[in-house]
Amino acid sequence: MLPSESYIVRIYRRSKKNPRLIAGIVEQVGEDGWKAGFENAEEMQELLRGNKQANKPAKPRNDQ
Repeated sequence: MLPSESYIVRIYRRSKKNPRLIAGIVEQVGEDGWKAGFENAEEMQELLRGNKQANKPAKPRNDQ
């Protein structure tokens, strides 16, 4: 069984005419967490699958 992972998804912009056009950030929660931006639904899905390089390089979290 794979370990459980938690994510925070922030959607900042979406198109009413085309719901697949969204922009935001996916953040993996945890000690080794990361943040990455997305510009469409496909990129968001890739990030949620764990491909943190789907759109932009992963950034370490600096919230300590």
